[in-house]
Amino acid sequence: EWDNVIGGGIMPGSLLVLTGDPGIGKSTLLLHVANELAQKQSVFYFSSEESLEQVKSRATRIGTLNKQLLFSDQSQIEGILATCKEQKPNVVIIDSIQNCFFAETHSYPGTVGQLRETSFALMRLAKENNIAVIITCHITKEGHMAGPKTLEHMVDGVFYLQGEDRFNTRILRSVKN
Repeated sequence: EWDNVIGGGIMPGSLLVLTGDPGIGKSTLLLHVANELAQKQSVFYFSSEESLEQVKSRATRIGTLNKQLLFSDQSQIEGILATCKEQKPNVVIIDSIQNCFFAETHSYPGTVGQLRETSFALMRLAKENNIAVIITCHITKEGHMAGPKTLEHMVDGVFYLQGEDRFNTRILRSVKN
């Protein structure tokens, strides 16, 4: 189902955003995706919201703990970029972009300026190094992707994970691909 919504799979050099309500399952879905991708590709999962212990616990619980999948709780964008340029993974997952920041910028993580700058840096990383980058992004109370509108224009795909209470299911919807 993931490949169908994504459009046949994740393209190298693309920047994709997965968004949805808090607790909807974005991280869990990405752990499943990362686990499958790590069977044949190099995948780095940067968790800026949860500790490595929390991510490991979730991955163990859902059966996605894969020795080929590399985890970090790095949230400073300079460190993430340096690691990716040095190691050259095929896929990088940033969970979530709202907690990533440039150390030299004096604004807080999650501000419009930080989101714009970190997203732009990740877009350059993807395009210049042919690395697929997937980021999670918070959602506003109105149901829109949080952050500057330019973020939606900058990325190659925007995907919403939504809940259907009536049937206790999750729906992955593509709004830009």
